[in-house]
Amino acid sequence: MVYLIRVKGHLGPQWTDWFGGMAITLEEDGDTLLTGQVADQAALIRRCFPGAPRGSR
Repeated sequence: MVYLIRVKGHLGPQWTDWFGGMAITLEEDGDTLLTGQVADQAALIRRCFPGAPRGSR
């Protein structure tokens, strides 16, 4: 599944690692578009917030 996330304002390239390698595109309107292939929403959260607590299994 491909996720597109729009963020208000421009993010710098140093954020690429934080967002797990998602592509960062600076839009002309001043926003940033994050794009990336992710298995599901849980994988998206793990990719974007690697230190986030995980539920018990």
